[in-house]
Amino acid sequence: MGNIGTEFAKRMHALGSEIVGIRRTLRDKPDCYAEQYTMDSLEQELPKADVVALCLPGTDATAQVLNARRLALLKSSAVLMQNSRLIMQHFLLVN
Repeated sequence: MGNIGTEFAKRMHALGSEIVGIRRTLRDKPDCYAEQYTMDSLEQELPKADVVALCLPGTDATAQVLNARRLALLKSSAVLMQNSRLIMQHFLLVN
């Protein structure tokens, strides 16, 4: 998580959420994170999530972060929150 994701995580943690952060590279783990992983662990962590909050820039590198295969890993009851500049309409139209 970058700055936007970390600020969002701080607020959700204050409301009682357990935060699992996914980042491109490991850095010092903020106090609000229960756990922190790199993108290599995304597919292992998605099935565990009750809420997935996307806090991503809209770039070519992030365009397919949550593709159809990864969406299928989510629990049927999971909530997907789009908190970023990533264009979800593109994802929905393409997939």
